[in-house]
Amino acid sequence: MTRPALLLLALALACCSAPPLDPDDPTILRRPFTAQQIRDEMVPGFTVKLLRRTAGARDRFELWRVVEADAESVVIESCPLDAGGAPAGQASREASTWVELRNHAAFPAERASLSEETLETPLGALDCWLYRVADSETGAVREFHFAKALPGPPVRYATLKDGLPLEVVTQVERRRPAASAR
Repeated sequence: MTRPALLLLALALACCSAPPLDPDDPTILRRPFTAQQIRDEMVPGFTVKLLRRTAGARDRFELWRVVEADAESVVIESCPLDAGGAPAGQASREASTWVELRNHAAFPAERASLSEETLETPLGALDCWLYRVADSETGAVREFHFAKALPGPPVRYATLKDGLPLEVVTQVERRRPAASAR
């Protein structure tokens, strides 16, 4: 192999192995979505139903619903559900800016990795970015699957210890209001 070819190969390998860092903050990995992409997806009436599986506990369902949204912020209501899908407790509301929601996916580059995979979910097979974040104190690893075509919260996130799931949260339904459907 010629010297220029070897240099090109070395450069290609270096580029491919370097994690994709955020251009505005190189201490974190590139975030999956911009604040604008999240705002465009999560319009009033947008809902996500989640299934939360925790080791040693019963499965629980939650419903997240966007109740208010404007150019700067959003109010999301969350409510626990019973197995039949009816409210099973008091709903709570939390306001956030779109930038704060985007920043939930600010993973430290020194403890995180980013890869791509197709994930089978109740929403179908989804092409995802998979962020893995190591917790050096507990030894746990947190995994976040963000579907490339579905801006907003991860379609699945999990906490693993010694390769075993402690908790797995999966989107089982996701709806946009008919007038806002893509």
